[in-house]
Amino acid sequence: MVAAYENEVQKKAAELRAGVLKEIKNILDTVGTEEKYVLILSTENAPYFQKTIDISDKVIMRYNELQGTK
Repeated sequence: MVAAYENEVQKKAAELRAGVLKEIKNILDTVGTEEKYVLILSTENAPYFQKTIDISDKVIMRYNELQGTK
């Protein structure tokens, strides 16, 4: 019974994670288009980058704004 509930929780967590990632992808598309970026990478894919081009705060602000409208 515990295994069934754990499986259900893992499934729900995966669904929620997929939803958040989809919203973040939409925000990245918007920011990338508006600011004319050619490429946006995550920190996992870019072992080094200048912090001057880090748009994380901007994406987080947009995500928070989106959550406020829901």
